[in-house]
Amino acid sequence: MAETLAVDLGGTHMRAAIVTDDGVVALRRTQPTPRQDRCPDALLVLVGDVLETRPVSAAVIGVPGRIDHAAGALEYAPNLPPHWPEALREDLLSDDLGVAVSLANDADLATVGEARFGAGRGAGDVVYVTVSTGIGAGVLLGGRLVRGRRSAAELGHTIVDLTAHGHGEMATAEDRGSGTAFGRLGAARGLPASGAQLAALVEAGDDAAREVWEQVAGVVAVTVANVAHLFAPEVVVLGGGMGRDPQLLAPVRRALEQDGPQGLAAAVEVRTAELGDDAGLVGAAGWAAASPPAPAPTTGRAAAATPPASPRAAPAGAAGTERAPLPSRGSLQRIVLVRHAETAWSLTGQHTGSTDLPLTDAGRRKVALAGARLTGQRFTRVLTSPLQRAAETCAITGFDGRAEVHEALREWDYGEYEGRTTPQIREQDPGWELYRDGAPGGESPEAVRSRVDALIQELLALCREGGDALLFSHGHLLRALAARWLGEPVALGRHLGLGTGSLSTLGWKRELTVIEVWNDRAHLEDV
Repeated sequence: MAETLAVDLGGTHMRAAIVTDDGVVALRRTQPTPRQDRCPDALLVLVGDVLETRPVSAAVIGVPGRIDHAAGALEYAPNLPPHWPEALREDLLSDDLGVAVSLANDADLATVGEARFGAGRGAGDVVYVTVSTGIGAGVLLGGRLVRGRRSAAELGHTIVDLTAHGHGEMATAEDRGSGTAFGRLGAARGLPASGAQLAALVEAGDDAAREVWEQVAGVVAVTVANVAHLFAPEVVVLGGGMGRDPQLLAPVRRALEQDGPQGLAAAVEVRTAELGDDAGLVGAAGWAAASPPAPAPTTGRAAAATPPASPRAAPAGAAGTERAPLPSRGSLQRIVLVRHAETAWSLTGQHTGSTDLPLTDAGRRKVALAGARLTGQRFTRVLTSPLQRAAETCAITGFDGRAEVHEALREWDYGEYEGRTTPQIREQDPGWELYRDGAPGGESPEAVRSRVDALIQELLALCREGGDALLFSHGHLLRALAARWLGEPVALGRHLGLGTGSLSTLGWKRELTVIEVWNDRAHLEDV
């Protein structure tokens, strides 16, 4: 199971964790945010401690500010040291960490966590509102974050008191409905300024404290009703220290009933967040699936950083060297590749194309462990080669009941070289290389290129409504597929070793196609 590095970079504390694909925090580290230190030095020390324990497939860093997703940079973060934002760039951090890094607004990241793994699971349209020191929000519609070039839904800065605004007084939702507002208004009434102490007074039945709490809760309720009009969600999740107070549910539900969207087939549900302070960390596990494609930069520094287009073709006659336009990012999130398990010929190195061999007993035992790693993952489409060794691998891993047989996933046709090892072939044809020369009486690199290019386009179409695809196939074919996913010549496949029973993942880095995991055989290490 692929794991993600999750970082919650706050103004007072920063946390790093390893999160599994199913949203489980497997390991975590926390330390105060050293505001005088250089960034990302302090962050790298914390993250390095976590990464020493296990490898990850990607990293997501949540920050309390506005993200320019086209530039891959933190644009504005008033609660972080002023010298930090310029260093918080995806390209720089990716180089430092050696893994693809995505920057995320912290409220967006918590929204993904609660929507996919917490109180919002089961709903496609979710608004998450966090009420704590400030007020923040994130929105998922159809399972995807609502954002453009920049992170959006800065709900705390919306104006809720026009009269106060006209007089130059505090007028935003955050000014009047946050935990900070609770303490300020309490102090103005001669009550403690501590939110915790005020909450205790409310619980004890203090009338003055109750009046202040109802004033603040009323602002939160109206703010939620406003955002419900904008997005008509199925579910609103209330999080944050104050937002998780069960007493807040009644006024919010009342405001939605009286002032929220009318005539809905089902009323907007209001739920209390379930993940607590871990919502942002857990959200990293679902970040890639929930993120819309990042828009291309159009002006300024971001545009200048866009690399020039690569040539699309090599000189005529260079077999297998033609480059491909990169796939356009649609709703397909990942392609998980499973190479079939061990056969008698894979042990001896014989080229096995059309010969329909079964798995060995050892191969069957080993591939069952791969199935355990795939359990719990959700796939929109499952496809398998028609050849016995791939179909048997599919069955043992538990996906035969929903797998579709697909001819394009057959192994490379080796023609006259079927059943022969590379040394045997080179005795007859010195210097022979499959990815350059193909096989006489079988398939050329150009034919395989055409086959996998068509398959990639078909996968993008089959998964147009989102999700991941799972493919069971063969070594040389999958290596060619990976090369073409990257827009590279089929010949790149010669450099991509792929063992039997291995797991690999093709995915995206913003609009670019990437290999997220390759030749992962960790499940076989102890066999």
